[in-house]
Amino acid sequence: MMKKYFLLCISVLFILLTTILTIPEDEKQEIITEEEFFGIVYGVKKTEKGFTFNFEDTKGNNIRCFSYDEPENNEAYRINGDFSSDGKMFFIDNMRILNNE
Repeated sequence: MMKKYFLLCISVLFILLTTILTIPEDEKQEIITEEEFFGIVYGVKKTEKGFTFNFEDTKGNNIRCFSYDEPENNEAYRINGDFSSDGKMFFIDNMRILNNE
């Protein structure tokens, strides 16, 4: 009887390990670090490589952001991306304006 449970546990462990090890590294990284915010863009400034701006999310947090695309001042957006290693800048991967339609 103990052998059955032991084999069952080993089988479940094998399935879990196989699943974890077969996820590509880039997908693992996206799952862990990708963040999404909703809020208002303000203080847009053009730089040599793109645009920096402030973003106030729905919780009242102010986030400094960088994007290659120019956002509109005082518009509501949904943004996705990652923070810099020091957490001071949020780099935009995807930015979508929220319409009142």
